[in-house]
Amino acid sequence: MTNENSNNTDKRKGQESRRRAIIAALVAGVSVAVFTGIIINTTLPRNTFALDVIHPPQSVTVTIPAGASLADNNVNFTPKDITVVLGVNNTVVWVNENVNPERVIGQDEDMPGGFGKIRTLIEPEGGTFAFTFTEEGTYNYLSAAHPWLQGTVTVKKADR
Repeated sequence: MTNENSNNTDKRKGQESRRRAIIAALVAGVSVAVFTGIIINTTLPRNTFALDVIHPPQSVTVTIPAGASLADNNVNFTPKDITVVLGVNNTVVWVNENVNPERVIGQDEDMPGGFGKIRTLIEPEGGTFAFTFTEEGTYNYLSAAHPWLQGTVTVKKADR
């Protein structure tokens, strides 16, 4: 029986040693992950924008008129081409007055600020979609559902 007790004690000690080793490895792994995250978080450059650029005091409204879903109606975004100024009115709000939903998309997926990747559906008859432009440039866009609807947003820096 003493051999049996001795074997059981040895097994428990071995299991406890393995558990401690696993816990130590987990703690070390988590510590490395946290430390790496802190280093990456503090050293990577960030897009930083002034508060007035992110939350401009004014916005510009573009209307998707009633009847826009019919190519024969010869209507377009109103106004079709707009110019906005960073920190002044660089949020654009599209208002859909049409009876069909619309999806305003950038003509190029690689447009700055993620504008080209937008796929938000604008509900019909009063639905809205807003986008705040944070970088200078020319942004050509269209309706995914009705490609004859096309417009341009030109974003300029403020004269300071």
